[in-house]
Amino acid sequence: AHKSDTIIDARIIDEASALVTEITNKGYEYKLVALDPYKESPFEYTYFTEREPHAEILSQSINTPIDTPADDNRTNFKLNEKAYSSFSHWQFNGIDPYIFFGVDTPAVAQLNFRFSDPLQNHSLNMLLSSGSYNEYAAGLHYINSKYVVNWDLLTLFQKTSAVASNPNNPDDYEILDRYDDWLGALGFEYLIYNRTQWQVGLSSHFVYQNENPTLASIDADKKYTVLTQINVAHLVSTPIAYNPYKSLNLDLANEYIRSAPGWSDQRNIYGGEITASYDLFRETYLSASYQAAYTDSPFAIVYFDNGPDDFPYPTPTQVSRNTKYIDQDYFEVRKVSTELKQAINLSFYTTKFPLSLRRMAIFAQYNEYYGATVRREDPGTLFHEAGGGIEMELLLLNKFPFRARWVGYKSSYSDDASSIVVLGANQTF
Repeated sequence: AHKSDTIIDARIIDEASALVTEITNKGYEYKLVALDPYKESPFEYTYFTEREPHAEILSQSINTPIDTPADDNRTNFKLNEKAYSSFSHWQFNGIDPYIFFGVDTPAVAQLNFRFSDPLQNHSLNMLLSSGSYNEYAAGLHYINSKYVVNWDLLTLFQKTSAVASNPNNPDDYEILDRYDDWLGALGFEYLIYNRTQWQVGLSSHFVYQNENPTLASIDADKKYTVLTQINVAHLVSTPIAYNPYKSLNLDLANEYIRSAPGWSDQRNIYGGEITASYDLFRETYLSASYQAAYTDSPFAIVYFDNGPDDFPYPTPTQVSRNTKYIDQDYFEVRKVSTELKQAINLSFYTTKFPLSLRRMAIFAQYNEYYGATVRREDPGTLFHEAGGGIEMELLLLNKFPFRARWVGYKSSYSDDASSIVVLGANQTF
């Protein structure tokens, strides 16, 4: 036998050698490999969460008597057919873990438990989250993908903390308030255009939020948001590549917000983001992005996030930063980013230790931030970040891949350096 997970075809030459076709980052390669034959029965491990959805139907079909009429030489099978039921065949699909923490940013740990039927018509995600300042959250997210227009329903409870920079210690935060945050959302997503390399989608979600803060805030404790987005994506990816060969993504969004009481305080936040990436040479990736968000409200309500998005749906109206800066609201913010990444196909597989290295990458980043605190004024330069780090693609128990990312930043606002670590897996466990 010859162990490899990238071989797609093979021809036996003799008992000791074979010609194989293998996919690499350079494309298809033909190799002559040595064989070490041994006898072993096929084995497939069945987890306790797995079951054969049609085992009962197949058993009944096999045991059904065969009716062979005397005047017909053909054999007729009378199968015990049943209509497919998505909800009766739900199964556990896996866990998406996500861990985010840094020196100057809140720490967050999340577990997303995924359930669905075999045809992926119905999906249910159970989210558990814990973060800094004794924050935690739990939620359910149902997704219906059976029809042309997909729709979803979300409910989320969060224990939230209002924090601000400590005036006595600029390197620390202080907790101003702790309160409950209930959130419910209903929306749809429709792919207007769907081809191999191009997709155009339209989505809209109604989000109702009920907070109970004890401190007065410009954001009322009850509000609803209508989030509408248009997304255009172009993607060209090669097999086994570290990143897509080239990609282009354009996302436009509008947040229409109204608050209680009276629901008369209407506000709009408009946002847009364009991101492009290209493989320059041998998995050397250059990417750049431009993001802007502004409001037509008489009050400044746009701000920089300093961690994972608080909003339940990713939107370009939420602009994130990686280092500490003044807690302030703006009428308009902008962010320009660029990154250069080099993949290194260096692997190290272990036989006893549960963690192996599949490959890695080193990268450098630069982010420039702009903001306007006066209405209808062009945003001025606020600060910039320069950073670099390493990203590793790891394999847990020789089965579950995930990526770990460390990046260190230096900001023009503060002399102190900061670092961020992200461990995340997407539909792998």
